[in-house]
Amino acid sequence: MKMMKIIKMKVNNRTFFIYLAKIYMKIHKYFISRLYKRNV
Repeated sequence: MKMMKIIKMKVNNRTFFIYLAKIYMKIHKYFISRLYKRNV
């Protein structure tokens, strides 16, 4: 619990959100390309 609080204090919400968004986009593109290849 203490570690989580320290991490939250060090990392502000905006940079953390951008980090999550980048990961989400990578996964999203990966699944879209797989679905596209399957349909073609």
